[in-house]
Amino acid sequence: MSSASQIVQSGDASGGRPYRDSGLMGDDEIISITDSGIDGGNAYFYDSSNTYPKTNLDPNNPTSFPGNTITSIHRKIKGVVSWNGETDANDAYEGHGTHLAGIAAGKLSPSTTHWSNFDGIAPNAKIAMMTTQLNPNGHNNSNQGIKDIETVTLKWAHDIAGARIHLHAWGEEATGYGSYSRGFDKFLYEHNTSTVFVSAGNLGEKFGKGSIAQPGTAKNVITVGASLNGNLNIAYEDKYWTHTSPMSKYDIDTNPLYGMWNVSVAAFSSRGPTSDGRTKPDILVPGQFVIGARSNGDDTNNNKGFTYMDANNNCPNDCSGHGVCGDDSICRCHEGYCGNDCGVITDHSNDILECCATDCNGGGICNTSLSNFGCQCDFEKLRRGGRYCTVTYAKTSGNKGFNTLMAQTGTSTAAAIAAGMGALIRNYFVKGYYPTGQINTGNSLEPSNALIKAVLVNSARPLTKVTHIYDPQVSPQGIKATLEKTISRHYPSSVSDEDGHGLAALSRVLPLSGKTTRRLYVNQNLYFKTGDLQTYCFEISKSTPFAVTIAWADPPSDINSVSHLVNDLDLKVLIGKNLYFGNGLTTIVDGVLKTLVDHENNVEHVYVPHAKEGDRVKVTINATNVPVNSPQHIALVISGHFLGDDVQYCPECFEGQVEDCHGQNGIGFKNCSSSGQFSQCYLTSCDSGYFNENYTCHIGSNVRTGVSEISLIEGGSFTYDIRLVDLPTSIVDITVYAPHNGARIGVKSISDGGYQASTQLRFTSSNYATPQKISVHVPVDTVVQVKYVAPIVTTVQSTDPNYNTRQVPSIPVSVADLNAPGLFADKLNVVLKEVNEVGIVPLHLNSTPSHPLYLTYSLPSNATPYLAFQTSETNQVKVSSIALELNQANWFTKSVQLLIHLTQHPNITTTFTIKPSLSTSDPNYASLSLPPLYIHIHSENDQKTTSSGSS
Repeated sequence: MSSASQIVQSGDASGGRPYRDSGLMGDDEIISITDSGIDGGNAYFYDSSNTYPKTNLDPNNPTSFPGNTITSIHRKIKGVVSWNGETDANDAYEGHGTHLAGIAAGKLSPSTTHWSNFDGIAPNAKIAMMTTQLNPNGHNNSNQGIKDIETVTLKWAHDIAGARIHLHAWGEEATGYGSYSRGFDKFLYEHNTSTVFVSAGNLGEKFGKGSIAQPGTAKNVITVGASLNGNLNIAYEDKYWTHTSPMSKYDIDTNPLYGMWNVSVAAFSSRGPTSDGRTKPDILVPGQFVIGARSNGDDTNNNKGFTYMDANNNCPNDCSGHGVCGDDSICRCHEGYCGNDCGVITDHSNDILECCATDCNGGGICNTSLSNFGCQCDFEKLRRGGRYCTVTYAKTSGNKGFNTLMAQTGTSTAAAIAAGMGALIRNYFVKGYYPTGQINTGNSLEPSNALIKAVLVNSARPLTKVTHIYDPQVSPQGIKATLEKTISRHYPSSVSDEDGHGLAALSRVLPLSGKTTRRLYVNQNLYFKTGDLQTYCFEISKSTPFAVTIAWADPPSDINSVSHLVNDLDLKVLIGKNLYFGNGLTTIVDGVLKTLVDHENNVEHVYVPHAKEGDRVKVTINATNVPVNSPQHIALVISGHFLGDDVQYCPECFEGQVEDCHGQNGIGFKNCSSSGQFSQCYLTSCDSGYFNENYTCHIGSNVRTGVSEISLIEGGSFTYDIRLVDLPTSIVDITVYAPHNGARIGVKSISDGGYQASTQLRFTSSNYATPQKISVHVPVDTVVQVKYVAPIVTTVQSTDPNYNTRQVPSIPVSVADLNAPGLFADKLNVVLKEVNEVGIVPLHLNSTPSHPLYLTYSLPSNATPYLAFQTSETNQVKVSSIALELNQANWFTKSVQLLIHLTQHPNITTTFTIKPSLSTSDPNYASLSLPPLYIHIHSENDQKTTSSGSS
């Protein structure tokens, strides 16, 4: 099972086995397996010096375990007990239990370079086997064994054998949450250091969604589905293929779908959700063509070799004198000979076992031609490249070789792989690898079942496809693999019915010193009662995947309940400006995608594939409802590249969040910035004695002028409003002074006859809120002044101290001479009152430019919530910055227009000033002073016109 073990250790079908290489092999761990038995004579379990006890439980008193049901001296097997109608500790021919035991914890002794590749996932772990009656599909034939799962099977494994990892890769076709599932939940809730792995079932193609069968529907078990396997594993010699895995190397090499192990769910794998809507399976690992130990049905016939070997484990017939015997007991034949014993004469040179078995097992003839040497098998025995014309070597009478391994497909094999992973995870924590990634017995901790589940789910990555694998015995001329469907997700962490949380791999979550750089954060000592809230904060230190998982052993549910989650806790992760909820559940409400809080599952997971360096992270766990046996114990697992656990790293907000705030001298609102931090407080209401300008409160008059600067061309006029904010206690006289005593610019009020050097307005308690208008005018003269800038000054006199002691900011006025090049806007003031209203400002020049002029208008950041530029009247794309071109063809046509769109009302009536920038190679326009544009927008409830103007 070389390829599968590499996938679940390194995350790559050819990425090696870093945990095995580091010495993490399951030492001192015990895996209990309830299945069909075990062939102790198989080379991956065989101990030539020691035996193990085989015990039949008393069917009338099964919990009265005999005293000697286990041993500590056998190198692999602690003991075998028989129960549930089974009286034979031996496994059946090609039995289910032997194969799974080899996948989980088999180990060849002594080791060899080639064959030790097929050691189990946790090769140093020992096995405790409880045999029970299983049919060929791995289904239990009796209700009794499952009914007493917690009082007999798991009790013996836990109390007597000392196992803490349990494999139950059998099931039934009955879905729902029944007594079998409840029994597992009860045991695991009461024994929180035991972890149970169960197979999801092989009913995915038969029933599709909702096909997870008991006990895979239990909450506290780890339900394992099957993904495809890597080509390296399934393309090994044909001698491993059995009736349950009929593919050959030819099939694998010629169909690329077989190589899609990193993206594909195997179509046969049963699918969620459960009847009450919970996510199952929990994880996937490879379950297709997994090679492991094979039972020959007789543990006294030691199937411990790999060829037609003699009694001394040498090559068959000493290679007939025509070859060299390799250290793997396989003949390398000399030129002119082939066959497993080099006893077949051929005119083709062959240095490995590639042509005929001695007699093609009576199922065909040996072709010795140069182009097609090998057995030509009878059609009914043809295995698409099966060079030996037999379903399996062991079916040949008297053959003891080629029967140590076999390949099988199903979620049972996947569950066995996951159980081995569970033993390695437990070993990792017990040996003190956490948190440094190297052994330190001072850091030893015993992981809970919730922690092991959280680690596996945290390591999972979502898959994208479901692939059918066809059996050529059913359709021998048909396609061997086809794509069934593509899995769609709204968010990366969204669970799916097909793969649950995805394909698991230890390297994504468990650091190893010198081999991985990802950080792991674990806390399994968390207890929550209803209403409790716990927060953790970090900062992303490298742009890589980031994952957060919580899990807990939930109290067993009443089998008649509509929903089986008892204690409800919820996970929320704020990272940068994005907010994620556990498991990424979504629904459509009024055509809009909505994220849901998960109230169904006792594991919640957030996976962010592209966390950005510098992003702040806030992890929040909330105990929504803990009605039973409060407080609830949970485990938290976080993996990725991140710094700290400190409040200094907490992001403040998520994208789109707006909150009220108190600022300097006023109150207002703040928006969430892209960094996950709140913006400055945009003030909308000022304290007494302060006035608001562009969302900032300034000390000064309660007089509002409506403009901050004015731009005019010679001969032009501009009108603006002046009003009071607060009710005055006495008369307020306001005097407006033109620059330079009216020498260049004049001012007047509506009551004046002509423009003057100054004008006066009077406000009383009865008219203070009604704006009064001031007009500014620049007459045409014969003097050329390319640029003229001077201020309009406003003074206030009153016996009311709120006005008499305040100053009004001056208003700079710039004037462009008619005789100089100039840019003209048909209006400098735009008033917008209704949402989706568009203000149009035509632009033109007063002379032909020698080169194009490029004008860029950009909205200030505090205006973007309310305003947008529209690219044209027909193509209504909204932007915050826009560039316009005036050139020799359009400079005088007024066809160049600035379109300003009101997207929403502000909290108060507001004026924004927009100053354009200019880029041109025309020397006459390059130093041009551009007039600002004033955008006056009304609040929804304010129907007053706060400003108007013309030029």
